[in-house]
This record gives sequence, C-alpha cells and structure tokens, in this order.
Amino acid sequence: MKSIFLTVGIVFIFATAGWNLYQALLWGAPLNISYTSTESLAPTLVADSTGTLHVIWAEDSQLNGRSGNSLIYTSLSQGLWSNPIDIVYTIGEISGSPSMDVDEQDILHLLWLGGYNDRLVYSQVAAVNAGSAKNWSSPTIISPITNLVGQPDLTVGKDGTLHVLYPVLAGDLSGVYYISSLDNGISWTSPNYAYLNDSTTKMVTNSRMAVDVNGGIHAVWTETNYPETFPPIGIRYSHSFDGGSTWSRPRNIDGPYDLADILAIGENEIHVVWSGTLENRHKFHFFSSDRGDTWSAPVITIDTGGYHGRPSLAADSQNTVHLVQVSNAPGTTLESLFHQSFQNQRWSLPERLVERDASAPFHPIDPNIAVGLGNQVHVAVPVSIQNRSGGWAYDILYFHAESSAPPIEPEAPVPAASPTAEEGEAETAPPATGSPAAAPTILSPVSGSEDVQGESSNPLWIGIVPVVVLIVVVFVFRQSRRIR
Repeated sequence: MKSIFLTVGIVFIFATAGWNLYQALLWGAPLNISYTSTESLAPTLVADSTGTLHVIWAEDSQLNGRSGNSLIYTSLSQGLWSNPIDIVYTIGEISGSPSMDVDEQDILHLLWLGGYNDRLVYSQVAAVNAGSAKNWSSPTIISPITNLVGQPDLTVGKDGTLHVLYPVLAGDLSGVYYISSLDNGISWTSPNYAYLNDSTTKMVTNSRMAVDVNGGIHAVWTETNYPETFPPIGIRYSHSFDGGSTWSRPRNIDGPYDLADILAIGENEIHVVWSGTLENRHKFHFFSSDRGDTWSAPVITIDTGGYHGRPSLAADSQNTVHLVQVSNAPGTTLESLFHQSFQNQRWSLPERLVERDASAPFHPIDPNIAVGLGNQVHVAVPVSIQNRSGGWAYDILYFHAESSAPPIEPEAPVPAASPTAEEGEAETAPPATGSPAAAPTILSPVSGSEDVQGESSNPLWIGIVPVVVLIVVVFVFRQSRRIR
C-alpha cells in the first residue's frame, strides 16, 4: 500500500508540474453599456476607493445634422449604472483617444486628443461628482502645437504626480515625449524626450507607460519604417528613475512586433505583452523582477496574434496579473476576446469572453481592464453589434468577474466640490437607475464559449486522469499477485 501512495504522489507531481492550477474566473453575461447607432470606441476605465467603476469612451455624434465627437461618461456603483452623459462634445474637431486614472483622493484625471491639430487636452473631477458634465474642470491644452500626435497615456503615481507619455509619430519633432504635473494638473512640465526619433525613414507609435511604487517610469512603444509602416521593426522599452529627466538606453525587442502594454507591480516587477505578425503571429509576454534591468525570455500567451488592437494588463491585490486581448479562437477564423492570468510565473489557459459575430464587419478591438477593491475585475471592449436599423457599429460591452484575491474594504464616499461648479458647489448627478437612458443590454454568452472556459477552469483534470488510471492498474496488479 505504501508503494501505491508513493507512486501516486510521484505521478501527481509530474502530472501537474507543467500547469498553472489557477481557477478560471466566473464571468457574468456581457452588458452593452453604450447602445448607440454610432461608433463607440477606446474605452478607458478606473475604480475608485469606494468601489465605483468609472468608464469613458469616444463616440461619433450627430447634432442638428452636423457630425462631431463626444466623450461619454458612465459609472457603476452598487450594481447600478448611471445615465451615460457627454462630458465633451465638439464639432469639426477631434475628441478621442481618452486616457483616465484616479488618485488616492478619488479625483479622476482625464486626458484626450482634441482640437484641430491633435492637442493634448486635460480635465479632472472629484469622482463622486463625475456624473454631471458641469462638474468637470474646464478643458486645458497641456501640449504645444505639434502635428501627428498619437494616443496619449496618463498615469497617476503613488505620490500624486500626474505622468503623461505620448508619441509624435513622424517629422522633425518625432519621438516619445514625457510631461508631468506635481500640483494636481494646475501646471505641467515642458515636454522632454523619452526617445528621440532622429531618422526620417522611421516612425514611433503606440506608446504606453507604467509607474512603479517608487515613482520609476517605464515606457514601451513601437518603431516602424516610414512612410511604409508594415511590418513593424519591433517593440522598444526604456525607463526613467529621476522623474523623466533622463531615460535609459532603449531595450530592443526586434521582430514584426506591435501593440504593447506594460504593467508595474510593487517596487521591481514589470510586465510587457505585445502582438506579433507575419511569421511570428503570436501574443507574447516577458517580465522583469529587477525594475527593468534584466528580463525573462519571451513566452507565447496565445498562439494566434496579428493586429487586433492593443492588449490590456492589470493586477489584483495578491499581484496576480490579469490580461485581456483579442485573438483568433482556436480552430476558427473568428476573433474573440480572451482573459488570462499570470500566477507563479505561468499563464492560465485562455478564457473566451466574447466572439465576433460571423456577420459582423469588424472584430472586437482595444479592450481595457481594471481591478477595483482588490478582486473585482472589470473589462470593457468595443464590439461590432448590429443595431435596430440593420447596420453595424461598435458598442462598448462590459464584463465583470471576481478573482480569488483578498478583497479591499471600500471607503465611504466623501462629497467634494468641483473646481468649476457654479457658485462653488458641485452639481448633483441624477440618481443611478436600473434602466438608464441608453439602456444597457444584457447579451447571451457567445456560442462555443463554454468549452473554452471549461478547459480553462479544469486544467487539473488533465493531470488527475493519469493518476486515477495508474491507481487502478497498480491495484489490479497487486491483487492478481495475491491470488497467485
């Protein structure tokens, strides 16, 4: 009998050694939170200390027959969605590519591309008052006049510093720029190069940033040829430990790679994910445990890559990394949104959240993920959905799950006056309802998603089955010897 248990133990160790035994998340049904006949794109989302989720996206709008752009805001608190409102509306100008973060005082900081020539525009509001457009501070242009500005990225450091990274794609001023504010967005530093593109035959794009707990700034971007930009040349990484004044020499991840995201955890841990094209058509990840000095070998997270928009990373309270990205589902040409988790230096199997409708003209793109209260995982993604008139447009689908990480106790909301409210008082937002004006639509789980999620949630069975078989074989063998 001892030999049986010893054999079973050895086989169990070998059977499970190659698997991340992370339990798959239980995702709720998708919820359409934009529900418009126009394009809803580029969602950005954060959760404040009360657990309220704040979501902003860019919307193509029509007013009196004139085309424009809007930034739409909504929030989720205690299970109810607020009425979506436009906090920015422009005609003939750009209002897009929003990036939002929240500080430890629960102030929302919002940055977007605006104006007639791609200017960086900034606004803020106390999170508790964000449901009324009048409570947001007056939009302020914080960048000089520069053409060919790419999507900006805003992050709030633990010390309250506002960090902004953005690319100037090509031309005489091409490069990756960094600016910051030490006084809550009142004033901003002059732009400084994180990377100077001094070649007229190259372009920089798709820059992203993460800030560690000690204020170290970690940046990634894509470099391509110019004017022909495909295939890309590769991903670049650099960091600054002196507030953006000086930057390390870029680390090159050469290959047909693009669309990276970056995450900093604690003092030293940095994660980077990206997409491959051509002969390296996979999704990749590598990480550093020493603040970006050395890196692990790249590994494939999903075997199919390509241009499906950038991925998105977040971490829960036990530092489990959560990744959402769009990729082709195994055995099909239909693109799907997948979630994976990185724990004990291993990736879980992909969980499919939503699959592109076979009739839809476009695939899901540019998902965004945030974690609130330590273990509440929130995801928003634009998905091409057919509207009542029969046309197709991107709507924002929302997903929620709870991880196994320890929860963080929510703080009580503290009323705060808006800096731009009339007579010094903030306007109270309309109460949240279960059926807001742009009614969220609950969608059925995608066909075929159950089998993918089932595989993700039970990788342990792949190791247990051989063990059970071995137990039976050993038992039968020993019994036959006794009979003899």
